[in-house]
Amino acid sequence: MIVIAPTDSIQCDQPSPKLDDFKVELQLKLDQKLAHLQSECEKSVKLVRGESRKFAKSPGAEKRWAERHWIIMLFQWEDLTRVRNRIRRIWSEQFVPLLLTSIDRIWPEGSCEMIEIFQSDVARLLQNVKFVPYPQGDAYIGTIAAGRRDGWGVLDYFAENEWHAGEWKAGKEHGYGFTRHYNGGECVGNFVDGHVEGEAKFTAFDATLGHWQKTYEGEFRASKPHGYGTTKNCLGDVYEGNWSNLRPLILILMSETIRNSN
Repeated sequence: MIVIAPTDSIQCDQPSPKLDDFKVELQLKLDQKLAHLQSECEKSVKLVRGESRKFAKSPGAEKRWAERHWIIMLFQWEDLTRVRNRIRRIWSEQFVPLLLTSIDRIWPEGSCEMIEIFQSDVARLLQNVKFVPYPQGDAYIGTIAAGRRDGWGVLDYFAENEWHAGEWKAGKEHGYGFTRHYNGGECVGNFVDGHVEGEAKFTAFDATLGHWQKTYEGEFRASKPHGYGTTKNCLGDVYEGNWSNLRPLILILMSETIRNSN
């Protein structure tokens, strides 16, 4: 978990390390960590190969996925070259970009002590990052506690182009995070116990049209718009106001008024 030191940290006499310089050093560590994860992946996948075969051959497995996905899943952890390529993809396309974005967002300017603590946190984070394959075909790169996803990492779902990156607690999304759905939809914001909670932004993507269809930015409760928020579609229509469990509150009140009048 990346934390920030108290704001009253003592200023140092020497110039503070620059963000760009830190990123150059960090890139070397990221490359080394990627090579380590790829070299160690055989040990990880050995543990789940048998479980994956059982899961893929269990009753109803073919109905859970299309036949092509089912066959791919059956051999998900058999080919080490494929596994290493998947690790590289998760690392370069998901883990590293989110890490760098987070560093840009919370880089502690000005205080030498704060920056040293921050750099130490990032180094400890990378040291504890692991690659964890799951029998169902999902893969996780991040920190672990008590055998569960905890701290910071990326869960790459077996469904194509679906993943969640950010903070975790006891195996569930908890804290700041970013989810991408297989249909192109995206959600970025705050998560609590596996649900979108508080401030967040959701973008729905229309694969047929090839562009975003509508967005909602505002308050959520239990992964549904609830509270104050703004939605707009690709035609430019905008609604700004209060929401209750996915629906604009004004529509709910209108429905109740009509129902009561009858």
